[in-house]
Amino acid sequence: MLRLLLPFLFVMLPFTTTAQCYDSTQVVYGGYCDPRWEPVCGCDGYTYRNDCFARNAGLSTWTYTICDYVDFDFLPNPPIDYITVDAWLKAPDVMYVELIDRFGKIYYTNVFQGSDRYIFQVDFRGYPQGIYYLHCYTSSGSRVKKVLKADEN
Repeated sequence: MLRLLLPFLFVMLPFTTTAQCYDSTQVVYGGYCDPRWEPVCGCDGYTYRNDCFARNAGLSTWTYTICDYVDFDFLPNPPIDYITVDAWLKAPDVMYVELIDRFGKIYYTNVFQGSDRYIFQVDFRGYPQGIYYLHCYTSSGSRVKKVLKADEN
């Protein structure tokens, strides 16, 4: 009897953990959430802006951290003159930052040391309009996000 039951348990085990994590009846389509950046790692392995976004996605549990080793948010996009970056790491580490245009030219570089969260500004004044890539990375992971620099007029 046990020989017949074991394969069934291995097949059903992944579905039971997902069912405890996600409930489709709790999904709120178009529900408003404050856009503040207070990241949570959902039980599905994705980082959400805050607990409201995780709850509206139908998740039942999350932790107040990021899922990947590096994640960040920045405002505004497109930038007017500066962007303010709020970068989170899983653990204190050295973080490198680069702002690169679509041709690979580096416009900004910086190194931050000794923390698991960094808040800093990048000055966009004088940069030509176009698409840029903000790259934050450590020895354990990285994240890249697009920044659109519009015409200043």
